[in-house]
Amino acid sequence: MSPHPGPGDDLSEVGEYRSFELCGSHHYAWQQAPTLQFTVAVTGERAEGRTRDGIDDLVVQAQAALPARPESAVEKRN
Repeated sequence: MSPHPGPGDDLSEVGEYRSFELCGSHHYAWQQAPTLQFTVAVTGERAEGRTRDGIDDLVVQAQAALPARPESAVEKRN
């Protein structure tokens, strides 16, 4: 990754994982994006009562909210 990440440096992945312990295959979603000098990542996976779309939506919401925290920390230090 370049020292100054750009718009093309975001990564995301969705799929299924298998677990004998959890009895079968289960959906997951993962996203990673750079902000300032930080890289933030979010993972969502199987949760009772959650749908695939619900998990995906929560991952997107969390990824959107996370960059504000490191930016705020950097602003406080400067």
